[in-house]
Amino acid sequence: MTTTVVRPQQPSPAPATEGHPTTQLGTRDRYIDSLLSLALIFVMTYHVFGGRWLPIMFPAMGIMFALAGSVIASSLDRSPGNPWRVLKERSISLLSPMWLFGLVAVPTMLVAGWTHSQTAGVPLNWRTLLFWVVPISDPPGSKFGDDWVTPLWYIRSYLWFLLLSPATLWLFRHWPKKMMALPVSVVLLSALGLFPLDGRSGDVILSTAMFGGCWMLGFAHHDNKIRPLPLAKVLLGGASLMALGLVWAFTHPDPVTGWDIGDIPMANTLYCLGAVLILLRLHPGLSWMDKRVVIDKLVTVVTSRAMTIYLWGNFAIFLAITLLDSWSVTSNLDQESVVGYLQMYLASWLIIIGCVFLFGWCEDLAARRPPRINPWPRSKQQLEIMGTREMLTFARPTWSAGVTPRHPVIVASCLLAAAGAVWVAGLAGTNTPGRTATGDVQSRYALVPRPEAKPPANLGQGNGQESQPSEGLAKLKAAVFGPDKGTPPAKGIPPALTNSTPTQGSRVLPPVAANARVDLLTTTTAPVPPVGVLAPAPALPPPVTTTP
Repeated sequence: MTTTVVRPQQPSPAPATEGHPTTQLGTRDRYIDSLLSLALIFVMTYHVFGGRWLPIMFPAMGIMFALAGSVIASSLDRSPGNPWRVLKERSISLLSPMWLFGLVAVPTMLVAGWTHSQTAGVPLNWRTLLFWVVPISDPPGSKFGDDWVTPLWYIRSYLWFLLLSPATLWLFRHWPKKMMALPVSVVLLSALGLFPLDGRSGDVILSTAMFGGCWMLGFAHHDNKIRPLPLAKVLLGGASLMALGLVWAFTHPDPVTGWDIGDIPMANTLYCLGAVLILLRLHPGLSWMDKRVVIDKLVTVVTSRAMTIYLWGNFAIFLAITLLDSWSVTSNLDQESVVGYLQMYLASWLIIIGCVFLFGWCEDLAARRPPRINPWPRSKQQLEIMGTREMLTFARPTWSAGVTPRHPVIVASCLLAAAGAVWVAGLAGTNTPGRTATGDVQSRYALVPRPEAKPPANLGQGNGQESQPSEGLAKLKAAVFGPDKGTPPAKGIPPALTNSTPTQGSRVLPPVAANARVDLLTTTTAPVPPVGVLAPAPALPPPVTTTP
């Protein structure tokens, strides 16, 4: 005997009219949320441990851009004929957590002393400070806090994709293959030296081209163009792209990091495209999470605080190292051992949890949700409420009937011209070099020398070159924990010459690196003469005694 359960049919919302949008409840996709949560965990793990295998195991940045592209396409479809509404709301949602981060990071870097050199940090003035408000280029950071602002390249790329999406979405739906080939061609021409991309402008173009294909795969996912494809063909095509990316990485290694695809634009582009295509095609239901409520709650919390976790990750790593080195119980442990890195990894996550409580409410305000200090759902009913969101759907305005294909291109051109004007006004007359890496990079405070990487000939200018934040770190430690109680340096001798052992960040360098040259903190970008870390102290004049 079978029983048929007839559920009451939900009344369909009234059709939207011009000026009166309809409100619909959208439910979250567990698989998409799980991919985003896993990507954030991999980003944090890579920033702590490094390793070439992590970007190969899971291309986190490609996944994050693809999921963001799907979200933006959905927003644009719910607001036909008026992309300005989407650009405004999504810009506020994207930039609000970064503004809050800047209110903490910028004053901290100023207190520690805003310095910069050839390898880390950029000058700070009212024009470069503008990029902390509108990050169409990387926001500036000091030499001391350069590692904190490194992840902001994702915010900068996201903002450019957002500005381009109204035109890109229309073009992709009309010529999908040509649009997918366009960013790959730009990266290929740059890799072959036919289209050199240098400086800050090159950073923007190259990162946009590297992940532009993933962003448009998000468009295809929203339009349901990927899931109907035959699984065998998708697996074959995706695996082929991933294999091509690895072949390019092995045949065109980076001079510093070797075959790390994160530092090789062409390899990163191909590999991310193949992996994202496969992951978006698989799309399992994940119904088993109904019985694993704790995992379901964890995924919900991580996705609701995704931007906070990403922005404060490197800051948490820095604080974890500082606190562990300041506590006698953990400072005596071998920092280069597995135990040392595990304790730093766990401490970083504990600090991130604290940042979620302190700053995560900003994401609720940006999304027009009631702010919550504690995002953890206390019950399954609250979990279901957090898993749904109100979506406004606007009717197509009457004037949009006369829109021609050239209008999206005109809109995007106007946005690019305005962004370019702000960009030029901010960079004119300043000496602000571009990033030395094209994708995500590991935290330099926790950097482990890769065993197969050979030092480049131009040491000090390549990707992964370390800077010495010891002076700024000492200032911040003194402000937080008080002055050092050790033996003060002899009068007349610079503190850098009295250290018996050179340090990199807060970690002791291996003996081989003890004779390596370092660059002193400087407030100019002029070349600094080499100074030996273990150089003998200058001769002091004999003490002079006076009698009253």
